[in-house]
Amino acid sequence: YGQLWHEGRLQRAHRVFYQLYVGSIRDGLQIDHTCHNRLCVNPDHLEAVTALENVHRTRRKRHEN
Repeated sequence: YGQLWHEGRLQRAHRVFYQLYVGSIRDGLQIDHTCHNRLCVNPDHLEAVTALENVHRTRRKRHEN
């Protein structure tokens, strides 16, 4: 995952961009890369989901390949 300095600390870039362009991340949610590119920070490719949903999506993607 890409990282950058934001608000005085090193943070994951996709989480920073999501918060700047989409909004806050509710407690208990993770940011999923719908494009499956961990370096992507395009807000259109990021979605807040539960950890369980993120695992399911990752497994589905692995089985598609």
